[in-house]
Amino acid sequence: MVKLLALILTFTLTESALGKASCNPRNIDTSCEGNPVPLHLTFDDGPHGNTAEILKILKRTKVKASFFVLGDHLIDRNCLEKNSKQYELLNQMVDEGHRVGSHTYSHIKHVDYVNAGKAWKANIDKSFTCEGEPTILSSFFKPPPPMVRLPYGQGYFEQAVKKKRKSGMKVMSYLREQNLVHVAWNIDSEDWKERTHTPGILLEKIVNQMCQTGGGIVLMHDHSIPVKNELACVISELKKGGNSFKDLSFFNKVRRDEGKGLKLIGDEQGNLKVKSVMNSPAPKTKPCEPSKLYLDREFIKVLKEVQEVSE
Repeated sequence: MVKLLALILTFTLTESALGKASCNPRNIDTSCEGNPVPLHLTFDDGPHGNTAEILKILKRTKVKASFFVLGDHLIDRNCLEKNSKQYELLNQMVDEGHRVGSHTYSHIKHVDYVNAGKAWKANIDKSFTCEGEPTILSSFFKPPPPMVRLPYGQGYFEQAVKKKRKSGMKVMSYLREQNLVHVAWNIDSEDWKERTHTPGILLEKIVNQMCQTGGGIVLMHDHSIPVKNELACVISELKKGGNSFKDLSFFNKVRRDEGKGLKLIGDEQGNLKVKSVMNSPAPKTKPCEPSKLYLDREFIKVLKEVQEVSE
């Protein structure tokens, strides 16, 4: 037993001496080669059993985030409060300076419902109103206009995919009619692929994407085991690289470098890529100057500008 404890202590000291963090076993560079980037963390699908721990970590690390919550976790089909403890978490989010948005009522693919002729608008509405009255949940969606994130981003990303554009725009048009602002992401931590995760993968996926895009909005999930286990370490490592955690409002506008002629290209999976529309190669996007688009209203403006080039 004594030998075992000595072995564990030796390993721990050796790992510490090497400067390895549990979420960064390969000691990857998190500074984007000396060009740190702005980031904003977002969490979908809550509240969940992990949400309280995530809030503790965010408070300890002094990072403000956004939470997109599912209505069916909080109100039942009869518009009644489902779980008072979940509302305590929502109050904590607001009190500690985080933003709360809707992830719609249930986790459906809205564009698929549009194409299949199924009812889908009520799934967006129910987190906000029920039988013509505001839900208890709606009071947490501040400041106006309320934020929403469609499950899978389905509807938002389809706007840049030619075959899916009509259905995508139909969903997004309805959000605008309801005075809702959609918040997308450009950095997918892929924390939902829990079976494929090993220590270090979460950080590596974030760093690889943020250095390519110049920072942006990071997608995570309350229910993710990798997030629960590694979030504190990931934040610490990103801060060591000089990266900053910004309020969501920082990404409220399209950021484009003059003369680059950037446009959006959407693939069949709905991923957005920025490419040049000029004859000569465009310079690389500088870190800290994201050229991605995050909020619906800005997206629509630029989509109209590039639509003729895209088709």
